[in-house]
Amino acid sequence: MTYINAFTSYMDESPEFSPAAVGKRILGIRLSHGLSQSQLAQKCGFSVTALSGWENGRQRPSIALASRICDVFNVTTDYLLRGKTEYLAHTVFMQLHGDEPKT
Repeated sequence: MTYINAFTSYMDESPEFSPAAVGKRILGIRLSHGLSQSQLAQKCGFSVTALSGWENGRQRPSIALASRICDVFNVTTDYLLRGKTEYLAHTVFMQLHGDEPKT
């Protein structure tokens, strides 16, 4: 089994990777940035039909397409695909302060 096949299998079995969970995160990020489906699709270079399918939980974007969404919204793939926010706080801090947090 290749790495990609193993990862895809893991994604299919994990609830945080479910198409519905990923779709809710995509929808939430898009709405919080005030973008329509058409605007996001145009920025990322995919169809509105594909985006609608993801947001409605019918399917999940490929890693490559998820990365495009992450680039537009400056979030990690860990957040978009898994809902992990550990790195999100660090990213926001760096944007606000331009320096590593003092410990």
